[in-house]
Amino acid sequence: MDGVHGLAAPAPRARTRFLPGDLAARAAALRAAGWPAQLAIGADSVPDQTGTRHLHAWIEINNTPIGTSLPTDTYLTPLTHF
Repeated sequence: MDGVHGLAAPAPRARTRFLPGDLAARAAALRAAGWPAQLAIGADSVPDQTGTRHLHAWIEINNTPIGTSLPTDTYLTPLTHF
């Protein structure tokens, strides 16, 4: 699975928000290449100091998040997969 990390990892940007369409396009490219990639969307498990829960998106292959060393369910609540 190492060959997919570059494509599945978020684009290098300094403290900017990702574009969900960017991740969706990457997941689609991975699927076209034969990888069972899914776009996952979730929210912070715990609200921040203002009470807000932020949304996040990431790519998974075989239910394994790509580009992170921690399982996303340890700090995010998954909401849906595409």
